[in-house]
Order: sequence, then structure tokens, then C-alpha cells
Amino acid sequence: MPTKQDIDAFLAVAQCGSISTAAEQLYVTQPALSRRIGNLEQELSCKLFERGKGVRGVSLTTQGKVFLSIAQKWETVFREAQALHTLDSRPVLKLAAIGSVSAFLLPGILREVTADDAPYRLDFHLCHTAEGYSLVEENLADIAFIDYVYGTQKYATASALALPVYSVPFVVVGGESWKGTQKVSVADLDPCREIRLPWSSSFNIWHDQHFSSGSLFVASLDNASVIKDVIRDDLFAFVPRTEGVRLSSASENMVMLELDGNPPEEIICCLIAANNIDKPHIKHFIDIVKAHVTASPYVQCLL
Repeated sequence: MPTKQDIDAFLAVAQCGSISTAAEQLYVTQPALSRRIGNLEQELSCKLFERGKGVRGVSLTTQGKVFLSIAQKWETVFREAQALHTLDSRPVLKLAAIGSVSAFLLPGILREVTADDAPYRLDFHLCHTAEGYSLVEENLADIAFIDYVYGTQKYATASALALPVYSVPFVVVGGESWKGTQKVSVADLDPCREIRLPWSSSFNIWHDQHFSSGSLFVASLDNASVIKDVIRDDLFAFVPRTEGVRLSSASENMVMLELDGNPPEEIICCLIAANNIDKPHIKHFIDIVKAHVTASPYVQCLL
């Protein structure tokens, strides 16, 4: 079986077209290189190079040209095998989250979980709540942060466990016309000026109790990230407080208003595949999430 040194010798001679030049390139003597090429030809039972009398150069034979392609592939295999020790052996944490969670939670923890000494690598996917369940159940995500629709108790399925992470009340964000206003009641809001966003099922029930489900609205969006491009004048939208803080801080033309009465709360849970719940890198990530959620003044930690 040819060795890596045999392959290197053959490729060098084929590239240089000269045994003496190839020997200089490989830092070996010409006789030593000639012996190695001879041994390789003997191993393969065929002649690889034509060596003409009185001609300093060499050329590939028909078999040599065929073996050239094989040798190049062989070299690639050797190189990839040598690189195995440099591969990152850390597990990959497959994470999915709805938009409001990714905007609130990820900026604070990304630096920590993507550090060189982190015990895992991160693969993130933005999703909706229904998609989050599917991703975890189909093992396409280890953890999915979604709207929690089962109350605040642990909810188990055959393949996943849902743990409440935090709750956050809803507020109102509005355009320039709302400046100077700090709190607003639902009765003060005109449904026809609403930018409608479907949040959790509990929010949608609360919303329809105060605004008819068939009431008019300016626009209906399924992604809160574009609110800043839509809200203006007296338009408004219901958002979790974490989103309200982010949006009002990012735009001088947008304000956050506390909602008078008993606004609903968005409850976020992390859905974890049952076979992953005890894995060290999963526990490590949940600990990081708990620390960041506990430190936030805008949410109530439920972990």
C-alpha cells in the first residue's frame, strides 16, 4: 500500500517534470527520490514515468496519468485525516425562538454562548410557536422558546417538556401623537388605528373581549420587527413590555404606554426534547438563560 511519502514523491515529480527538481523541493537526494518512485512503481506493478536517455526531464506514462488523479484524491484524504484533531468536537446546541424572545433574550446571551470556551456551538432558528413544537418533536431543535399556552405548570408530552421561563405584561407602543401620555386604557384606543399582532392565545382572547374579532385595523403583521417602520402619528400596537422598551428606545418617534386595568401577560416557555433534558450543555444554557432573565427588570422569572 503506498504511503503518504510515496504519494508526495509522485506528485512532486509529476508537477516538476524532473526528479532532480522534485528532490530539491522535497529536501531529499535525487537517488533517494528515484528509489521511492521505483518502489511505488513496483508496488503498483506498472511504470509511472518515462525516463528518456539523455533527457533530464520525465513524463507521465498512460498509467501515470491515470494514477495522477488517484494520487490527488489520496492527498486530499490524507490532508482531511490529518485535520481531524483540529475539528470542533463540542456538541451543537440547536436553538429556536419566537421573535419577541430572540429580540429580548439573545442579545444578552449570545456573547456568552458563542465564546471560544463555551461548552457547545450554537445553531439558531427563528420560528413561530406552532413551528417550535414541530422542530423539537422532529429533533430539529434541542430547545424552542415559544408562547406558553398551558398555564404556568410544567407540561409534558411523550417527547418534550415545557418549562415556564418568564412572564411579561403587555403594553402599548404608539406614534408621535402619544407623546406625553404615560398610561392608556383600552377604552381610549380606537380599534381602527391598531397595528394588529397575534401574540399568545390568551392575549388573543383578551383582545377579542375588548375589541371585536371582526373590528377594523390599519394592518395585521406576524412579525414585530417591522413595527418601527409602520407606527406613526396616533397608530398603536399591543406588545410585550420587553418589545415596548426595545422599540421606544430605538426610535424617537415611538413611545411606550402602560396599559391601565388588567392587561394579559405573555408567558414564555422553553420546550426541551425529553432525551436532552439532562445533557450538560442543555443545563448550562438554561442556567445562562435563568441568570439573564432574573437580572431583567422587565420580566418575572418563572424558572
